[in-house]
Amino acid sequence: MARIQGILFLFLGLGILGVVANGIRMGRLPFGSKGFSGRYEVERDTSAAGFWLLAAAYCIGGLWLFFYSISLLLGTATPLPLR
Repeated sequence: MARIQGILFLFLGLGILGVVANGIRMGRLPFGSKGFSGRYEVERDTSAAGFWLLAAAYCIGGLWLFFYSISLLLGTATPLPLR
């Protein structure tokens, strides 16, 4: 089970880091949905502080998932309990 969690968290962490890299290049980060009418986006030009704060939060989360998944795959971390 630890191997499955490690692979899943690895893909999720790399995906989040990919979203951040794309957002920094394009100048806007996704920040949730507005239902059927689209999604919220934080833009670097209109809200610079919010953009960089959100980019930092995404980076922290993505890096944590990445390193946790590596430690799961190496066997140094305990997997999350599933019931």
